[in-house]
Amino acid sequence: MEYFREHEITIPVLILTQDTTESNIIEFFKLGVHGYLRKNCTPEELKSGIDNIVQTSYYHNELLVKALSNNAHHKSDEREHVMAQLTGRELDFLRLVCNEQEYTYEQMADILGVHLRTVDGYRKALFEKFNIKSETGVVLFAIKYRLINIPV
Repeated sequence: MEYFREHEITIPVLILTQDTTESNIIEFFKLGVHGYLRKNCTPEELKSGIDNIVQTSYYHNELLVKALSNNAHHKSDEREHVMAQLTGRELDFLRLVCNEQEYTYEQMADILGVHLRTVDGYRKALFEKFNIKSETGVVLFAIKYRLINIPV
């Protein structure tokens, strides 16, 4: 992933691996991986992962949700610190980005009643404040700090 970032390669990456330790799952996503599956996944899971990456640029499954949830339980102080740094509008933006409706930025601007550039400003502010490097990172950030409710 470092090579991709250094050479500005923007191909979405789906990792297939036997290593499902929570710390490694989180680390792969921090590096910019777009999806994570076990090597012994079913053909249907693999197809779903690829389809999701093509359509939404990311794929998350129970491995990621569990890893981030367990990691977040140990970080309630960090969550409070994050919440203190977020503006209400940035939190609104995060919730829209993570919404299952998969809103475009144009739709988010309409919902929030702001200009498209303002929505992009929310994204940039989050990237800078929290050292987020990708669109997938925004979703992972929201999950990690329990800023959104994840339907089970």
